[in-house]
Formats: sequence, C-alpha cells, structure tokens
Amino acid sequence: MIQVKNLTVNRGGKNIIAQLDHDFVKGKFTSILGPNGSGKTTLLKAISGLIPYSGQVEILGQDLSKMKITKRADNMAILPQVTHLNSDLSVFEIVSMGRFYKSQQIFQSLSNQDEEIITHAMEMTEIKSLKDRKFLNLSGGEKQRVLLARALAQQPKVLLLDEPTASLDINYQIEILKLLKKLQKKTDLTIICVLHDIQLAAEFSQQILLLNDGRVIDVGKPHKIINPENIRRTFNINSHVYWDSFREKLTLIPIEKEQQPDKFLGKIHIIAGGGSAGNILEVLRHKNCEISMGVINVGDSDWQKCKELNIKTITVQPYSPITEEAYKQNTQEVLKSDFIIFCHTPIGNGNLKNLKALQLANQNEKTIIIVEGEQFTKRDFTDGGEGSKIYDELTKCENVFKVQNVNELFNILEVE
Repeated sequence: MIQVKNLTVNRGGKNIIAQLDHDFVKGKFTSILGPNGSGKTTLLKAISGLIPYSGQVEILGQDLSKMKITKRADNMAILPQVTHLNSDLSVFEIVSMGRFYKSQQIFQSLSNQDEEIITHAMEMTEIKSLKDRKFLNLSGGEKQRVLLARALAQQPKVLLLDEPTASLDINYQIEILKLLKKLQKKTDLTIICVLHDIQLAAEFSQQILLLNDGRVIDVGKPHKIINPENIRRTFNINSHVYWDSFREKLTLIPIEKEQQPDKFLGKIHIIAGGGSAGNILEVLRHKNCEISMGVINVGDSDWQKCKELNIKTITVQPYSPITEEAYKQNTQEVLKSDFIIFCHTPIGNGNLKNLKALQLANQNEKTIIIVEGEQFTKRDFTDGGEGSKIYDELTKCENVFKVQNVNELFNILEVE
C-alpha cells in the first residue's frame, strides 16, 4: 500500500529519520510506537508529503513526490494531534471540509453526492445527532470524532493519525480506538497511527512498528514483537511483559517499579483455570505475598504454572469434578486468605463449588476481586444458569471488586 524506501529526514544537520525502509500493508491497522523524539510524528509527516525528505515514498505504486495535492487527498487523510479549532462552525460544516479539495467554494457547491458522503462519514463516527451543534461546545472525545469524520469525508484509502488519543481520558481513548478498529474492519481502510500507550496499541493494532532514533527496531504482530528485549531496545527500560491468554491483552510492568520495597500484601487465594491466571501468577511471584490456588485440575495450564512457581494448589484429577474433600480444603484456604481473586475461567457443574467457595468468602466479608473477561453468561455452563445467579449476587456486594487488568488488580491489593 505505502512503500517507504531509504527514507531520510534531516533537520538542522541531524537525521530525524535515517534510511528507513518499510512497507505498510493494505487494509491493516498499524501503530507506530517509540519514545519522545524517536521520529514517530516526523515519519507520519514524511509519508504524507508534508515535509521534505530524501529517499522514496510510494502510494499504490505511485511516487508521492510527483503526486498532485488533489491526488494525495484522494488517497490519504490526516488527523493531526491538534484538535483545537477556534471556529464557530457547526459539526456539519467541519465535516464538509473533507470535501474541500474537490472545490474552492465548499459550502456553496456541495453536490448531492457530497452531502451523502458527509452524512455517511457522520454515521460511521456516530455523530449525526451532533450535526447542528457548534464544534467549540463539544467535549474532547466528540471533537475527535468530528475531525475523524472530516477525514473520512475525503474517502481516503489511507488514514494517518498522530496520537488521536492524546489529551483524552481513558474512556474516550478506548472509544476512539474501538471506532478506528471497527472502521478498518468494515471498510478495509489502511490505518497508520502514532500512539504513546503500548498496552492500547497492543490491544487494537494488527501490526506495530517500533521506532527509536529514527530507525525501525522491530515490526510485526503485537504478541510477537512486544517483549522485554524490544521494550528495552526501544524505550530503554527493563520490564515484565504478560499476555492474557483469554483476551490477548497485554500488561507491561517496569522492573524498576516492581523492585521498590513492597509491603506485605497478605495471603491471596486464586480461583482460576484454563490459563486465566497465568499473567497474574507471573506478577504476584515478584510481590511480597503468600499465594495459593484451588480447586484446579491436575494438568491444567494454571496448575502447571503453579507447579513451576512452587505455589500451593488444591487439586482434583484431570477432567474430574470438585470432590467434597477438595472443596473442604479450598474453603479452609479461602477463610485464611486476605484476598480471593476470581479469574475469568469457565464454570460448569464440575467446578461450581469454586463459586460456592466465593459465596462463603463473601459471607465472611473477605475481599473478593473479580478479573472480568467476556460476559459471564457466555462461560456459564451450569444447569439452569446456577453459576450466573451466584455470580450476579456476588457482584452486588460491597466487598466484591471488578477489575479489567493486572494494573487495576494491584491498585486494590495495595490500597486494601
């Protein structure tokens, strides 16, 4: 789609980008990650033709440097970092600017086709209801959607975004990235996006390009290239990298932070299975706490991880239901624990007693932390939905907390 060959950008006698080669794949969501000053924004500006460069940039086999401005606008749209527009224009008028390259008298010469394209862009970004609102009166997230709609109104083949989540709170960041991923899948749009959040990039991107000092460190699928070695080479920090086996989500923790003197977190009992606790166990092993797990089937991947880390487990045989003896041992561990962590593991008749152990923990006012995954009803295989009934009752209790990732989990463990 976009081929970059021997690209160099020099400013003030210094190479900001140095002899960079890369092919951006058609129809993929590619994120560019790197520290401040690594050349991320410069790379984006170069491949859009906004700044001088040496080397070659080709779009669909055509040399960018020989391409007319209107032809570039046919192929590419850009969403810059700055979202502030000191203008009293309405949302519709702002989005209409995406058709500006077709005419010098945009508001006077919108064709029926232009209006259809503008309306479709607003529908795709879910802002049609805002079309008569003044841009200046919108929230940050709404403004970002409007500017995205303006870019889409160009009907580009490539969308370039420079930190589209900057200055937005976490909810709006996730909202914008979900929208971009949805657009990419629905329209086969090629997205090249500069991001600063490694974990969000790993979750929403199909490909990541790691950049440092104007050079590519590595490029590929997130789970293949986001590893401690590449993080060190790119950001100059040592880290632990954990991938959630159920949701393909990344947790990255700097080692320096972990090595600070830790207070004793207490005894933590984990109810898991099927690999749902793998990343949690990896992080907990570096913390000052006592850990146990149960009830778990021998041979389960979480059992194997506990065995590897020498963590106490209450077990039953492979494919066997929880026995009364195992349930009794499990409840003893639960009652001795300060925290009980319930991971996003499937629940059936065979391991329903694990949920009943949580009920007992709740009755004894233990702190229960639920690590959420997909909707519980989708992993409830108990007769009559008994598991869901217990789960729903638990989630209404004051001593039960729901978290999405390891970072949120430790916020509770360290505060409590």
